[in-house]
Amino acid sequence: MGLYTARSALSLIGILFLSLLLTFPAGATDSGLKGRPASAPVFGAVNFVADVGADVGWLVLPVAALWLLIRRVPSSAT
Repeated sequence: MGLYTARSALSLIGILFLSLLLTFPAGATDSGLKGRPASAPVFGAVNFVADVGADVGWLVLPVAALWLLIRRVPSSAT
């Protein structure tokens, strides 16, 4: 149990560090980006993935549930 706890804590610290890394440069601007924040491409990519997920997400869940029912795993499909 100790190794699991250590890995979980390390993962949590890594995620927090990454979120801080992406948050703080949001106020900085780069002259090549025409006044937009320097992190705009990163957040633009995140928005793109979220938009695609919103557009086709309604199709992925029923297909996955149907696949699990075909594979005879009804407890995971519900």
